[in-house]
Amino acid sequence: MVMDVLARDRRLCVVKLQPGYEASYAGKPAVHAVGGLARSSRGAARQRPLNILVRGDARVRIEHELPADTLYRLVA
Repeated sequence: MVMDVLARDRRLCVVKLQPGYEASYAGKPAVHAVGGLARSSRGAARQRPLNILVRGDARVRIEHELPADTLYRLVA
């Protein structure tokens, strides 16, 4: 995910899982509709690829989840 974020526009959305997520944690547990949009610092990721520094830019409302073949979820 980090490599994809850095290769694209350096943005990612951080969301909180809804209560009761434990039962479906290995699948796709429900998330809150509002999350935080963050932008990664390119310089920090180049120095230490396993550690990234992000800056919160805005709150976002998730409209829907996009189909993806990644291990992480994509939303619009």
